[in-house]
Amino acid sequence: MKEDFISDKRRVSYLAATYNRIYRGQSVLMEGDFGAGKTRFLKLLHPKKLHAVWVESLFNIHETLAAILKELNYEATATYRRTPQYLKMICNLSNCFIIIDEANDLDTRVWPYLKRLNFR
Repeated sequence: MKEDFISDKRRVSYLAATYNRIYRGQSVLMEGDFGAGKTRFLKLLHPKKLHAVWVESLFNIHETLAAILKELNYEATATYRRTPQYLKMICNLSNCFIIIDEANDLDTRVWPYLKRLNFR
């Protein structure tokens, strides 16, 4: 991967704004046309002292939460009844941030859960 991908002022500005929100525990939604470089941009994120948890978008919230926990080496089974427990576990995490690639594939009912995922 070319390290000089972030070279123009606009992308540097986007990177600074993204880091600012990550460090404050806030969410970021990146939108753009197919092939615009969103995934490539996200792969360049390397905040100091924070671990990236990268998951593909999954239709149901219970599957998405279980995938996040599995990425962090927890044993997690995707079931509806464990959704509140998994959400609480993820909300209590520190020193990491979550990237959900292709989030537009998520069911709109998932968004309220993701808005609660703020880290300190």
